[in-house]
Amino acid sequence: MYIEGGEVTDFYIPSLGEGQIFADTPDAGNELMSMKYATNDIAILPEDNKIGLDFLKKTGFGLSATTGKRMILGKDIQWQPSKFYSRISGGYG
Repeated sequence: MYIEGGEVTDFYIPSLGEGQIFADTPDAGNELMSMKYATNDIAILPEDNKIGLDFLKKTGFGLSATTGKRMILGKDIQWQPSKFYSRISGGYG
């Protein structure tokens, strides 16, 4: 977990679903991914997170043709896929 100015800015929660990683900065995202994928060989993140995908390729992960859809109910949120480095479960929200 990274805290800046008294606020959590980046985090990895191993026990939350598949181990969510959210990071404001690429450096924090890569560091948290290093922790997770040292012991985990399955990674799922948005295709718009180019930095996260590059990290995975450099560490030996292969790309899959499998895709998912992001679903919304009601008013959409400000979606920032580049900040999601690992999902919680089958939905991105």
